[in-house]
Amino acid sequence: MAYADVPTRVDVPTRLPSTWLQKVWYVVGCAVAGAVLGLPAGFIWITAADPPSAALTTDGVFFGETDLNQQVGVTLWLLAVGVTLGLLAGLVVGWFGRRHGVATVLAILALCATATLATYWTGVHLFGPADEKAQLAGAQVGDQITRNLEVGTLVGHLGWPIGGLVGGLVAMFRWPQQHAVVPVLPTSSSVVAD
Repeated sequence: MAYADVPTRVDVPTRLPSTWLQKVWYVVGCAVAGAVLGLPAGFIWITAADPPSAALTTDGVFFGETDLNQQVGVTLWLLAVGVTLGLLAGLVVGWFGRRHGVATVLAILALCATATLATYWTGVHLFGPADEKAQLAGAQVGDQITRNLEVGTLVGHLGWPIGGLVGGLVAMFRWPQQHAVVPVLPTSSSVVAD
């Protein structure tokens, strides 16, 4: 047997994987972070979307074609804000979750799911316009009535998960491969390892 066939060094990972409890806490922590991120995201969404409004006339409120285009923009802005913030959040969660392996993907999805719900809820209930009926109850002719927020398709809610998973993948491909080089002695060697 030739000693040239025996490797003299072997790469051994230096970072120990996390325990299942640490993984669970990472996923839960990311879900809570998603709910917190949804608050400013809801404000950004409503500010950028600019829901349509029209003047109250004696015959009621009539939204024109431009106003209806703005209504479509509400859904698109939800998607755009979700993709952008989800990408950033996915990068961060993916980078810091390198110890947790596959649980990092679950953490990204948990963050994005709660962020989507929080963005929609805060946008509609905290930062969005009052209900049309409530606005009409105290309005006079000439007052501006803002249309209720409506997301026309469920695709608008996929912004956070799409952005989050793309950001997470980018971070995961950049995970450092930390290894220690350990010398390996031939089996018939008389040298004692330190």
